[in-house]
Amino acid sequence: MIPLTIFYGGSYMSKRLLCCLGLLVALAISTGLAEAATTGKISGRVTEATGDPLPGANVVIDIDGVKRAGITDGEGEYFIINIPPGTYDIETVMMGYTKSIRQGVVVNVDHTTTVNFQMQEETLELDEMIVVAERPPVEHDKTESKAVITAEEIESLPIVREMSDFVELQAGVTPDEAESVRGGNFWETAYMVDGVRVVNNDARAGFTRFQGVNTSAVQELTVLTGGMNAEYGNAGSVVSVVTKEGGQRYTGRGEYRITPPGQKHWGANVYEAPVHRGRMQWGNPEWENLQAWYPGPDGILGHDNQTGEIRDPQFAADDVQRKVHERQDYTGVWGGRAEAMLGGPIMRRIGFTVTSSANRNPSAFPAPTAVSLPNNRTNFKLTYRPGNNVKFNYGSLFNQRSRYNAGVIRRIEQGARKNMNSSGRNLFVPSEYSGAGKRRTRDFLNYASLTHTLSARTFYEIRFSYSRTSEVNTEVPFNTDQPYVEPGIGNDSGWYYVGRPVVNWTNSKRDRYQLKVDYSSQVTKGHFIKAGIDFLFYDNWGFSRNKNDFRGLVEQYYSQFNNPEVGIVPRQYAVYFQDKMEFEGIVVNVGLRGLRWSPNTEMPQAEHFIPFYRYHDPTKVENIPTYRPQAIQVFSPRVGVSHPITESSAMHFTFGKFEQIEQFWWIFSHSYRTEEEFLDLNQNGRIDPSEVNNSLDVVDAGQWGWPKIKPLVTTSFEVGADWNFITDYTAGLTAYYKQQVFRRSGGGYGIQEQGLQHNRTVRASGQTNNRDTRGFELSVKKKFNYMTAFTIAYNVQWVENGNSGVRGNHYISPDRLATKNPSNFGNYAGYIDNDGNFLTHYWYEWTHDSNGDGDFVGDGVAGLGIVNGSDTGEEFPRAMDGITRFERARAFGNQAINRVELLEMGTGVNNWSLDEENSLINWDGKGAATWLQRNNQSQEFRPANLNRTNFGTVTFMFSSPGKFGPRFVGFHPFENLRLNAVYRLFTGRRFFYSPPGRGGEGFYNGPIHTRTDINFEKTFRFNRRASVTAFFEAFNLFNQKDPHISYRVDNQLVEVGAEYVEWGVIYTPLPDNPEYITYGDVGDYLRQQDSPREFHFGLRARF
Repeated sequence: MIPLTIFYGGSYMSKRLLCCLGLLVALAISTGLAEAATTGKISGRVTEATGDPLPGANVVIDIDGVKRAGITDGEGEYFIINIPPGTYDIETVMMGYTKSIRQGVVVNVDHTTTVNFQMQEETLELDEMIVVAERPPVEHDKTESKAVITAEEIESLPIVREMSDFVELQAGVTPDEAESVRGGNFWETAYMVDGVRVVNNDARAGFTRFQGVNTSAVQELTVLTGGMNAEYGNAGSVVSVVTKEGGQRYTGRGEYRITPPGQKHWGANVYEAPVHRGRMQWGNPEWENLQAWYPGPDGILGHDNQTGEIRDPQFAADDVQRKVHERQDYTGVWGGRAEAMLGGPIMRRIGFTVTSSANRNPSAFPAPTAVSLPNNRTNFKLTYRPGNNVKFNYGSLFNQRSRYNAGVIRRIEQGARKNMNSSGRNLFVPSEYSGAGKRRTRDFLNYASLTHTLSARTFYEIRFSYSRTSEVNTEVPFNTDQPYVEPGIGNDSGWYYVGRPVVNWTNSKRDRYQLKVDYSSQVTKGHFIKAGIDFLFYDNWGFSRNKNDFRGLVEQYYSQFNNPEVGIVPRQYAVYFQDKMEFEGIVVNVGLRGLRWSPNTEMPQAEHFIPFYRYHDPTKVENIPTYRPQAIQVFSPRVGVSHPITESSAMHFTFGKFEQIEQFWWIFSHSYRTEEEFLDLNQNGRIDPSEVNNSLDVVDAGQWGWPKIKPLVTTSFEVGADWNFITDYTAGLTAYYKQQVFRRSGGGYGIQEQGLQHNRTVRASGQTNNRDTRGFELSVKKKFNYMTAFTIAYNVQWVENGNSGVRGNHYISPDRLATKNPSNFGNYAGYIDNDGNFLTHYWYEWTHDSNGDGDFVGDGVAGLGIVNGSDTGEEFPRAMDGITRFERARAFGNQAINRVELLEMGTGVNNWSLDEENSLINWDGKGAATWLQRNNQSQEFRPANLNRTNFGTVTFMFSSPGKFGPRFVGFHPFENLRLNAVYRLFTGRRFFYSPPGRGGEGFYNGPIHTRTDINFEKTFRFNRRASVTAFFEAFNLFNQKDPHISYRVDNQLVEVGAEYVEWGVIYTPLPDNPEYITYGDVGDYLRQQDSPREFHFGLRARF
């Protein structure tokens, strides 16, 4: 064995020093997020013609002009790590032997590519030996379920243009745009770009999700659906993207796709649709030329459309009168999508890659604009290699989307913007108008990385990133008004809406700062270790407001509890250690990851908050006692085993426990609501700044974050096998089981109304929600040969939800009813003013200082004060000072805390009881009672909403080579042709059905949905690098029309499960339906999934 010494920078670094460095990095412990590997490894053995090992041979790989080498040891074995994904030529040289070259070697992320060489002595006078490498169909070191899509494979499937669509084509991912991996929610998937996590769980589903990168920027895409190494954390599944680096020559690509006009929804043209129930009167001049008043720039209508009179002079001046019944030519507009990529050198050792895409999609239905507002997605990457061992990367991702905001009130959009909502009544709302304004969303990510290769066996990486997601609303109205309706004609009242201002908007910004250090080393032949630490700091803020005439004003804050202007600043830290042990006949991946997550902010003491109305006003929350929640610390073990059975088959087993922090919204949000106008408490005739929001309360609508929510815990098992059963065909079969435990329902605030008595509820953290996922995953892949290739991915799975454990409520309520009788309410609920009005939201004590001049003798406690001459002698409510409020709240809250803690420990009071000695607190003769209700709750497991029992995809490619087929007039018409086809299938969601009057109830699968898309293209080549391609595409080629099992019409859920079970597929209402008999199918545009057949065509150029 040759002693291991490594030459670096003109000096020698001993093995001991390297090991110490690795240990030092591994011991720098903290905790946190998923991080992605971005490079692969090559290993192999160099032998002589006799089969004897050849020590000292140099194995060299050229990475965009930078040569990296490994030297064989005494056994003839070598390693080269830290190789970006791609296709390379590798050569082996040694004095006295003929050079050997292996071409077309494919390197994938987190995978060991084996390349062996056999060298001949030069005395044989042979030329250099060139061998074309083939990617092995079965990876012998794969210890988990994963799919790897290379840049070549992405380019060979041009019909798929979005990264999310490529993900959905992989086994284990439902192809229904839900981004569900093995039954999980979309936010359980971690998205990585060049090893940097793009955070998507620091808000809620109502905010934004990661939009991906342009496919022309992708060098390799990896999807991990089951287990994962310890370098990944805070996730249930992983999608990792490595983007292209600029090389030593210029490359470029541009594409423009055209969408021709046509109807893009099922059913009739919406201006002739049955949903209008005979109200359309085309051909009636009076109806067609009807004029109506529309709101002007202020957004509020000052005229009454029914009478024509001015109802509010303040807003009438800018109103405009125009024709109502105008048709938008939504089926006659063109759309387009453009994407371009350019890469190459800036100067020696500096390269770049930039891609950008934009699209203007025609609207399926009439909308504020017939095509979508402009949007853009741009990716940029700069690579600098000052030497063979050092590389710097700078990258940037930018994504912007704009739209007219939805003016939704309780899921109904009445008059706020043009669409088919509200039974088609919004159809004549003006174009380029939204009563709720516009919304612009931006995603921005900047990152920088340093990669330092210490040797062919060892390197480290340092990454720093900053990202921001922001939402901004413009042109928002000040207030919400009733929907504006067109004038009536004759005896008919107006029906269609012509506008409406709606306060319904969100402003937010989410900043993240991340620093990560990774160390990787092939310390011995059988041990490849990775260790890393990372730090992630958040600074997030959000605010939303919704005001309507049904439920008043709702304000939601995503901020510091006692300072709504300041964002939340949680902290995450992570450490991991991974050892990939490669032996003869077995590969074992063992790792451990630690997580420490700290809310890093003062949070309200829930048990103090609940009893007191005084705290419910957002202007008074600073009075709530707070505490700093403890940090969460967890450790996640991982193990994966791969057992090669033969050269063409292997089995793998994976076990892992993954902890994931809950969406931040459920931890930090706090919401208020009112049915009333703001109160003019000082009666000066106006709402002063100090009086804004003073009527807001959490009563009957409060939603508050819960800092004690525990992480989502996923325990995952899988066992699988891959078999290259015929030369070009490889099959894989995996059985998996995933158990998930949610703690979200373990804490929260609720409100109960009992007559006029307000009961405040604190829920104990004993109950858990569970989700079980079981399934089988099948894949069959034919590699490209004989001009064809295909991939089949199919899953059968069952996803079920249930809950179990103790659920307890801690109730706190006044001891007397809160009525207008001053003798019948608790002193913290409110008070009766001199006019007999009951005023809530304030906490008062009682004093004899009835005129409030402060001139009295006594301590202010009811019954003890001595009245002076200026007072009436009557008891009068007065707001407590801060110290008194705080002390009394803490006294009451501490007893509440003790009782809830008993409940959480499984003890406490069963059923209903009242312990007057411990729970009745007498404050000045007024009181409050507390009691506990504890019960064991469990719910049988039932199919989850995310469940698709069967789903799968098929992709097929045919590609003819150059000079293929007969030649006509110097031209080969059948050369460079390519056909792509993508087929998707999934069952409908499960639903419950109970036949009337007989047994057999149970859960059924909704109708199966299928779709076939094709792409056909012809490429014209000018030379080896330059070409132009013309293409044609058809989506939903066979015009497949599959029904929804349920859909919503004006917030009313329409379910056709019973009809589907009893009669089969239902496309229309039953024949005896009165509306169907009179008007036709009023839901014809809603019943079916997807859209009718749609064509596209375009050009693509590259060099």
